[in-house]
Parts: sequence; C-alpha cells; structure tokens
Amino acid sequence: MVDEKRLLGNFLELVTIKAPSFQEKPVAEVLHDMLSKMGLSVHVDETCGKTGSNTGNVIARLEPSRGFTEWVAFSAHMDTVAVEREVTPQVKDGVIFSDGQTILGADDRAGIAAILEALEVVVGKALPHPGLELIFTVAEEQGLLGSKALAPDGLKAQQAFVLDSSMEPGYIIVAAPTQYKLFWTVQGKAAHAGVAPEEGISAIMAASAGIVNVPQGRIDAETTANIGVIKGGKATNIVCDRVDIQAEARSLEDAKVERQVEAMSQAMRKGVEEKGGRLEERRELSYPGYRMSEDAPVVFKAIEAVRRCGLKPQLVSAGGGSDANILNSKGISAVNLALGMEKVHTPEERISVPAIVKAAEIVLMLMSNA
Repeated sequence: MVDEKRLLGNFLELVTIKAPSFQEKPVAEVLHDMLSKMGLSVHVDETCGKTGSNTGNVIARLEPSRGFTEWVAFSAHMDTVAVEREVTPQVKDGVIFSDGQTILGADDRAGIAAILEALEVVVGKALPHPGLELIFTVAEEQGLLGSKALAPDGLKAQQAFVLDSSMEPGYIIVAAPTQYKLFWTVQGKAAHAGVAPEEGISAIMAASAGIVNVPQGRIDAETTANIGVIKGGKATNIVCDRVDIQAEARSLEDAKVERQVEAMSQAMRKGVEEKGGRLEERRELSYPGYRMSEDAPVVFKAIEAVRRCGLKPQLVSAGGGSDANILNSKGISAVNLALGMEKVHTPEERISVPAIVKAAEIVLMLMSNA
C-alpha cells in the first residue's frame, strides 16, 4: 500500500531543505503544514531555550480509531550534520545520493519520510490504528538535545519506534550504550621559551604524559574509549600553561563504562602530576544506555512487523546512541529501527529506494497493527 512515488518525492523534497542542527525551523514548518493537512493536531514545544535551536520539537497526534485506547510513538530527528551548501539529490539505478559535494541527509530525513508515508496510507485508507504520536526532534546530532528537552509528562505513548539507524531494514536495535564525556584541563606554568624555559611547566608535556597511558580504542566487545579533542598553546616562544582535552567512553554495560571512565581519569591524573602539572576534570553523562529482551512488548511488535513485511528480524546492539536512549530514560519503551542508510555524514552518503520503501512498510505495519 506504500506509494513509492509519493514517498520518494517527499524524501527528495526533505533532503533539499537546509536545516543543520540548531537551524531546523524550515523542516519544522514543512512538517507542521503536512501533518495539519492530514488531520493531526500539531504543536511545537517550547524547548528552544534548552536546546539552542531556532524551533522546538514538533509533536503531532492522531487520535485512536474506534476500539483502540493505546498510544504508540514514532520518532525521527529533523537536523542534519553541518552542510555548507544546498543538497542536490540524484537518483540512479535505484539509489539516492547527493551530487558528491555535500551529505545527502538521509540521516534522518529518511526516517521522517518513512513515517510520513506510512501515515499517509493510514489516513488515506482510514485504516484502524492506535493513537499515533509523532515526535520530530531537534539537535539530535549535537548530543540528543531535542529528546533530552522533551517533557515526558506531555507525551501519551508508552512505547516508541525511532527511525534512525544505518543498518538494513529488518534490523532492530534492542541495546545501545551508555556514554560519558570527560573534559580535562591541564594546568602548567607559563615562561619564556627562549629566556627561561626551566621556570615553566609545559601543559603540553604534562598532557602528553597522561594521554599516553590512557586506555582507549576498543577496550572489549562492549566498551570503547577515545580522546578526540586537544587544544592548547599560544605561541612557540611561550611554555604552554594550559591544554584542554575532550574524551569519551561508552559501553553496553554500565559497570564497565564507569570502570573505564575511572581508569582514564586515574591514568591522566598520574601522568599530568608526574610532570608537575595540575589536572581539572569534569564528567558528563551524555546519554544512558538501554537493553531489551526479545519478549519485551515493543520488541515483539517490531519483530512481527518486520516478518509481515517479508524480512527476517535481526535483533542487534548498536555502538552509538539515538533518541531511543533518551526516550527509554524517560520511561517510554523504545527501540531504534534501521533504514538502510550508508556512509552517513559524508559526501558518499546514500540510501536505496527499496530500503526506504521497506522502512515505510515496516512503519505502516506498526501504525496499523501496533
């Protein structure tokens, strides 16, 4: 029942809308118009002050049809990573990609398009359905800021399906990691590098002594860590007195990520102090993880929908977070469903037409048989 032509047309229109993180208003306006015309109640929440976006999250609802009382949510994010110029989508041999100068933006406009198409079918054919709650978030690419700002007491659904994974349709992400970020400031002592270098303490050398012993990379099958940002120094003739570092750790097991964070902290502090420096540290929980069993109701529904679409369900864990992490932390059982995106965040990003069609079919099954 999915209309491939309509789906493709909506997707191609969506990816041409330039709306990176914090600038999602053009997408929000398009969604508000489309959803209102389909008879949904639509509102934009007041979270701009928390997220820094020029719009709030878009939340739309379609009341349950006769005989239904349950509400189910479907979610995708409106922002893309930074893009400097307009996206020019191309379709060739059943694959959609950009002109090679920009990202495509399938992450996550494909999720939006799949949800819209399924909704078009439900409304157009008057299919029986539970209450449908659509949540389109801002600033997902900046640390899930839109979903973090959502007020859970304002939502009706207790189960949610997030459309935001680059695996093939049919994959259901039932586990995702907890992530912590570490912010380190290494303090040294400034001195003239040519006149009196012995009077200084190089924050760069102190930071290096710590970094070299910080456990990072692939720690085990469930745990990773990385030092991703280092900033410091003013000039070559000044012994550097400050270095700022950003690192992260993530794991599918909370106990493991906590041990990893502590190991990184201790290694960094030991190295810095051995070189006479001083370490200041701040830890931040980026997002909590989640793990669901195969018999969890939201997982069971996803499995049945995938099977009805002729695919074999694949229950997998992810190495990154999504809005599903945050929804779970707010008491809404959520899983992330795959769309078939490839090479996201790069000029080689692509998605096949059959993949986005199949994703929409899965959403339709969930909307009309949830």
